[in-house]
Amino acid sequence: MTPPTPGRSFQSREAFQRFVHETCPDADPASVQLFGAIHRAGSQLKQIAERRLEAAGLTWPKLRLLMMLMHVEREGQTDGLLPSELSERQNISRNTASALIAGLEEAGFITRELHESDHRKFLIRLTAKGRKVVAMQMAHHFRALGHSFDMLNAAEREQLLGLLHRVSAGLETR
Repeated sequence: MTPPTPGRSFQSREAFQRFVHETCPDADPASVQLFGAIHRAGSQLKQIAERRLEAAGLTWPKLRLLMMLMHVEREGQTDGLLPSELSERQNISRNTASALIAGLEEAGFITRELHESDHRKFLIRLTAKGRKVVAMQMAHHFRALGHSFDMLNAAEREQLLGLLHRVSAGLETR
């Protein structure tokens, strides 16, 4: 099966491969195309998720933060998390975490309460409304993901997953 044209500015796969070879003769055109295909697929999946979340007044970063709070709550950490912990666990800056927290608090999805022993700190917790929206959005998200890959049969999905894990593990070692 021939993959789609790598870019809109190229009329064919062969034209793109010639361009890659002319630009960098020792480059592997297939690897360049894999990068583009993975990037496009990731962008498309993210756009699908963001359109659905927008209707609920959320963004992907906000949902990720809510999911983290739900996860730690389900693991028994009912006190909530410090903003710095959310920042670290989400791998985002403290400023970004603060902005997300402010928006989620304004929407009524979380509360910000003073830490019991250190009144300079705040703990972030889900509200009932936050729990409900996370549960509903995750159900929608998981169903949508199932539809996103339904052009592949079960064996193909497992094969793709295995290959992507190998690529990711290889990249982590570099």
